[in-house]
Order: sequence, then structure tokens, then C-alpha cells
Amino acid sequence: MFKSYQSHVRTYSTSPGFFISFTFSLLLCACHSGSPYNNGSESSSGTATPVTFTAATSSLQTNLTQEAPHFNSASVVTAFNFKNSLRHFFPKNFSVYNDAIAADLGLSVIWDPENGSPPLSTDFSMVNLYTGGGFTQVGTSNNCTNGTITVPCNESLKNFMGQALNPDFQNSNGASTTIFGRLDSALTTICAMGYLVPPAQIDTDGLPVAGTLTVVLPGDVTSTIYQSFSAGGCGVSPSDAGQTLSIVVTAVTSTNYTKMLSIPGMSNTVWLKLDATGGNLNVMTIEDQRPHGRYAVDRAIAHITGINTPGAGTTAFEYISIGSNVSSSDSCYANGMWQCDFELHRVYIDEANNVAYLISNNGSPGDASGGTGPSVGYTQYTAAAQPASLKTCSTGGTCTGVLAFSFTSNILASAADEYDGCVNLVDRSLASSGSLSCTGSVTGVSVLANASAMVNSTRLAFVGDVVATLLDNTNANTTLAFDSAATIYVTPDTD
Repeated sequence: MFKSYQSHVRTYSTSPGFFISFTFSLLLCACHSGSPYNNGSESSSGTATPVTFTAATSSLQTNLTQEAPHFNSASVVTAFNFKNSLRHFFPKNFSVYNDAIAADLGLSVIWDPENGSPPLSTDFSMVNLYTGGGFTQVGTSNNCTNGTITVPCNESLKNFMGQALNPDFQNSNGASTTIFGRLDSALTTICAMGYLVPPAQIDTDGLPVAGTLTVVLPGDVTSTIYQSFSAGGCGVSPSDAGQTLSIVVTAVTSTNYTKMLSIPGMSNTVWLKLDATGGNLNVMTIEDQRPHGRYAVDRAIAHITGINTPGAGTTAFEYISIGSNVSSSDSCYANGMWQCDFELHRVYIDEANNVAYLISNNGSPGDASGGTGPSVGYTQYTAAAQPASLKTCSTGGTCTGVLAFSFTSNILASAADEYDGCVNLVDRSLASSGSLSCTGSVTGVSVLANASAMVNSTRLAFVGDVVATLLDNTNANTTLAFDSAATIYVTPDTD
């Protein structure tokens, strides 16, 4: 049996109510209509001028997809995902390598053990991300097929991370369940708004006026909003063309936000604040998943500064999703296993200092019995790189650079194992192993020494009853718990 890990995969309803929920989600996407700096935010004399709502949302999306730590690879990476199966986690009572050997050898032990070929049964491997359903394993081989194509059931960590840190990755269903997929789904509303809200309905704060806002999706399917994110669009399905949605916009008094948006009867809420003169944008979204059959809550918060000061801005993003086991509820723990994840993803980009950091966690919300004990299975990693190099690679220019990567999982020989290394941005080959001090002045951060405690503290703050702890405590005063490179890995969420 392959020594593998699989993250739980979220499924979404395709019932008639799905369109309304999806369309509201897409009212939050930060679509990028070109370079965030080519938006008239700087006059010919070099003086910063007020930034528009459309330019601010464009900058947010562009910065996160181009300057957050990621890989761009020309090679196709296919994979597999056992959705809704019992094989969410393989047993932990195995050994990859002796702990002492693993500590000495570093990331090269598990990164690409077969030098590009699919893992063998004796290798560490990950349950792959590519297929969204309909695939079956061929006998006991490492081949899975849907009757049309055959792909490896399990893949190396190198290929897994190539998908997880690829902003354009989609599985076989056309969905992205990675950190970048969460980013896109969380920020869909403001994308559509940037294109569809007429100037006459923009308030003095640069956001939609309070009241009922009617949004009509264009009937012309060539409209920008139907284009993909990578093409500068919003990724709206052409089948939704012509649909109409009413959104309630409410003014709020808060240091963090000035407007709240909601749809009557729906489970999504959005808070926004735009500082047009300072070039800053705050966004927060929260969704109650219970109407979709999951006792879970998703929340995303994004702050971007310096939009009208090229090269001096910061971008901070966090996504958290968790479900809980509550008596007599539609719980995420059923049939002896967790039916949902605890996901925590954070990004911090500092353009002035040319550093970008990321922390990602995906695993069960609690222990094997459904309690709040240590997660029954998880993967965690940190990544650090230079935004300037990342952006050059993203926009197709000739680029070099490395990503400092630190990885751990409790499916390894020991939960105390950490695998560190420097990975080339272009082809995901190892530049060095066993160190987080990389060429080009890129220094990574240990996932165990710096991030794991913060991740677990955040999990414990919400796992008891996520509706009571996360949903009910999120309001116009809620903001990011971290605000710098120094706090992204150490300051947990508490509300």
C-alpha cells in the first residue's frame, strides 16, 4: 500500500439553490483587468492619486495570484482524489525513514523519490489532487481511470505541491480546492461588482450605496466576467448569463469596514472598506455551510495597502474553514470519521522588502473519536520567496528564483519530522535540501518551530462548535490576527 495522505475534499450542491449561492460567491471575486499598477493610480508627476474600487479589487487579486509563494510549471501534473471515500487517511503506524536519518537527509527523502516517475509502493506519496470524481483504481496498481484517461492514483510530494501552489490548477471537474481556489471563491463578489455596479450607485466611500443593489449578469457571454481568472475575468459560468440578483448593502460603523453586503435568506455575508486616498482595501467574507449539508463555516479576510504606491504595498490574506461535532446537529463527524476539514491558509506579501510568506494547513478538525484532541491527519507547510521573482515568472518573463519550503505531516514516521529545502520556482527541482537558507537572500521559516503551534491554537479556538465560535463571533469589528511577517506564523485567531 502506498504511504499516502489525502486531504478531505469539499463537495458542493447542484440543487436549484446552488445558483443563488454561487452567484453570491461570485459577487466577491477580485478580478484583475490588467496590471494593478496600470490603473491611473499615479499621475505623470509621480504623485499618488485616489484608487478606484475596481482598481483596488484588481490589485488584490493580482498580488495574491502573482506575488504569493507559488510554482508555475509548463508540465502537466495529473493526480487523483478519492472524494467521499473511506480512504481519507492511510494508517499512521508505518515508517518512511528512521527519524534521525530523515532529519539528516532533509526534503530530498520525500520530494521526488522516483526522479519524475510515479511513486512506488515503498515510497512516501500523496493522494493526488487532479480528479474530482468518477475514477477507480486499477487492481492494486498505482493507476486510476475514469474510462477515458488513466492517471497515477498517488503522486510525489513534488507534483502534489506543483498543484497545491499553482494559481491556475483545477481538478478534473474544473474546480480548485487549493489555497488559490479558496482565494478565488472567497473574493468573487467584488470581482463582479467591479465590472457591474454603475458609477451612479457608488457612495462617497467608493463602495456601493446603502440599500438594495440589483446586479444583472450580462447576456453577452463574451463579457469579461465570463473569462477565466488568468485571462483577467471573473470565471463566471456562461450558463448564468442574464441572471439577476438582489443584494442588501448596509452601512456599518467600524474601524475595519464601512459596508456590509448580504442576500436575504442566503448564508453569505461580506464586509468592505476602501480608503481611496491611502490606497487601501479591507475585505471579509463568511459563509455558513449548513444549508449545503455541512456543519461548517468558511471565512476569508484580506487587507491590501499601498495600491497607489507601486512597489511599496503589503497584501495579507487568510482563509479558515472548519467543521465541528455537535450533538443532535448536522455534524461534520459521521460514520466514525470526519466529513470536513480544518483548513487554515495565510499569506503575507511585503513588496518594499521583497518578501512573501505563506502557511498552509489541511487536516481533520479533531481526533479520531470526533473530539477536540489532536488532528487525526494533517499536512502543514510554510513557503517563502521574493515577490519580484514570483511576479516575473507569473507574467511570462525570463525568471529565476527559489522558494524556501518547510513541510510536515503526522503521517510521516513521526509528527516531529520536518522536511526543509530550497526549490526552484520554474521546474520545482531541488536547489538544496535540509536547509531554509536559499540563494538570492531567500530565508524560509520552520513549520514546526514557528507555525504548528499557531495552527493548533487556531483550530482549538473554533472546533468546539464552529457556528458559535466562528460564525457568531464574526462581525464588523473582526480583522486579521496578524499584520506582518513577524506575526503571520505565531499569532493565532481567537475570534
